[in-house]
Formats: sequence, C-alpha cells, structure tokens
Amino acid sequence: MAADDIPNAALPAHSVAEAYLYIQFASCGKCGKSPLQADGQLTRGKQFFELAARCQSCRDATMLAFDIRPEPSRQSAQSKVINATSEPSQLIDIHCWLAMFQQIISASGREQEAGASRELVEEAAACLDEALKFYRDDSEIPPPEAFFTETGRAAFRKSPERYIRATWMRRRLQLPVAPPALPTAAAAGKRWWQFWR
Repeated sequence: MAADDIPNAALPAHSVAEAYLYIQFASCGKCGKSPLQADGQLTRGKQFFELAARCQSCRDATMLAFDIRPEPSRQSAQSKVINATSEPSQLIDIHCWLAMFQQIISASGREQEAGASRELVEEAAACLDEALKFYRDDSEIPPPEAFFTETGRAAFRKSPERYIRATWMRRRLQLPVAPPALPTAAAAGKRWWQFWR
C-alpha cells in the first residue's frame, strides 16, 4: 500500500507487542467486524511504524500507522513487556485486556508442555497488569474512559460487578510476577503475542 493510505493520526502504542495485540480487537473499516490479521511485519515508515493488516471476514486490506513511544530498538521489539510505564493503554481498553487475559489463561490450561504453559500464564499476567492500570487510586470500579468501544461499554453496563478491582487483584496474586523485560530464547519467527496461531 502507498503511504497515502496511512491515516494522518497514528495510533499511540507503548511497544511493538501492543501494536500487534491491537489488531486482534480492531474493527474493519469496511465491514465493521473484527479481528484484523497482520499481513506482513511492522516496518519503520517515514514518520511512523506501519503494519499492513487484513480483515479476516471480508478480506479488506488496510495500512495501520503506530506512533510507538519510546521508539523500539531491535532488542526491545522482541521484548515481552507490553507497557513499561504506569500509564494505561490508549489502544486497547480494559474490557479487551481482561478478555485477552482469560483467553490466554484458558490456552495455558490446554497446553501440555509445562514450559509453554508457564510462559502463557506469564503472558496472561502481563495482560491483567495492563487492565489494572485503568483503575484510579482506591476506586474499585474503572472510570468511563477505560472503555473505548461500545462492546466494552455495553458489557460494563450489563455486568459492572465483573469489573470490580478486588476480583482481578486476587486473580493477579495467584499468578507469577511479570516476565523480564528481555526474553531469553524465542522460537524463530514467532512472537509471544501470536500464541494462538
């Protein structure tokens, strides 16, 4: 795709991992369905990082632009750390982080190899950490701006008790500490946020 296809406002991301995770929940601009699928690798453009993606439903192609801060190095691009700051994501809302946490935890329970299962649990913990960043001070309920999509807002209106912070804090205490900033050995060509492929 040409550079003209890239939107003027780049999507703010804290890491390469967060950019790839975003497309799992992003809606297609043509048919409105999700998820999208990466159609190539994230590359450095003139202004932003670019990622070609394709809708898994209608197969429409699009080019996404990400403003990744801090700018990733070759080493940090392989990191398991989604967001090294205390700021909540501006790309993925609390509803999606919690859904991703539950999806990965479920996958870890089906994984027969102990090492792979442990890695999935650590990845689930990282997603839960991102969800917990949306809570303010001692509030048990996330603020309205923690929900970016109508799906998330509708889920909160239907079952606000599902988003009580204490519930998720208890779940977090049952999980291992966050993974190290730099991964050890990784399978060639595989990123941890693509575990379901």
